[in-house]
Amino acid sequence: EAFAIDAFTVNWKQWLIYAFPPFSLVQRCLRKLDGDVAEGVLIVPLWTTAVWFPQLLRLLIQLPVLLPRGKRLLTLPHVEKLHPLHSRLQLLACVCSGNP
Repeated sequence: EAFAIDAFTVNWKQWLIYAFPPFSLVQRCLRKLDGDVAEGVLIVPLWTTAVWFPQLLRLLIQLPVLLPRGKRLLTLPHVEKLHPLHSRLQLLACVCSGNP
């Protein structure tokens, strides 16, 4: 019952967003939250050297939560395949807002 195919083509302001985007789309999600003056929870890797990390810090409205590492944290449920970085990857749950 989807009403859109591409989440980046609709305005996010009317919803509280929850997203665990592919890592290559984290920067685009942050820009979308900021541009639409929206709020939401993003699950992102703790990559302090990433080009998008300063923008993430600027949009935070609560302290991020460091998610516990676990062998099954990043698995594909239908094949039980582990993410290649599962042993080194640390994820953050971040409440962000584009409303200054």
